[in-house]
Amino acid sequence: MIRRSRWLSILLLVGMQAPALEQTTQVMAIRDGIDQAVLTGDGEALAGYAEQLKGAEGDWVDYYRAYVDYRSSQIAGTKKKQAKALLNSCIETLNGLVKRRPDLAEAHALHATCYGNSAQFYMLRAAARGSSSNKALKQALKLSSGNPRVLLQDAQSLVFRPAIFGGDKEKAMKRLKLAVEVFPNWQSPDPEAPVWGEAEAWLTIGWLHREAGAVDRAREAFNKALSIAPDYQAAKDELNDPG
Repeated sequence: MIRRSRWLSILLLVGMQAPALEQTTQVMAIRDGIDQAVLTGDGEALAGYAEQLKGAEGDWVDYYRAYVDYRSSQIAGTKKKQAKALLNSCIETLNGLVKRRPDLAEAHALHATCYGNSAQFYMLRAAARGSSSNKALKQALKLSSGNPRVLLQDAQSLVFRPAIFGGDKEKAMKRLKLAVEVFPNWQSPDPEAPVWGEAEAWLTIGWLHREAGAVDRAREAFNKALSIAPDYQAAKDELNDPG
């Protein structure tokens, strides 16, 4: 009886884990599909993943829902009203996630990014949005200062933030160099966690080199981005730009 009860407990445990494993596999597949759509700049594919995520539940589901909004806002480009709405949707989704999971550094970092990017659409509230971005970044760094995606988003904030509000491209370059050192060996213990960012870090390094007039170093960085992600359209565009 003892042996039978023990095996019954094991079977019940396996039965309980199966749906969780299935959801993990689905989330990972959606994550990888989103990453590919981002690399190729495929807005329609991103919209499709947004539909797939509707009605689903989970901490990482909310993260990827917000992440799709963020990336879609970038693709929206000059469609300012659409980009603004997408960034606000990103912020709203992450408001709930960071409240529920205050320990999730990835969520705080993305929260900061969406707040920072949305500031351009709020002339009178830009400073408040920037402050919210800084606060979220500090929390992300406090929770996981060695996470390369956190370092990347912190660096990008320093790149695009006006100097009067703390923008610092030299400091950004240091963060980016640290990020690209860490990325190759970084692995989250959570299989559903994001994996994006390494190629983007090299792309950002290339931008900074080009802005400083170091054209050869910029091309090296763009080529490095492509070696990591051969489908990365943004890196291809930079290399094909005669300027």
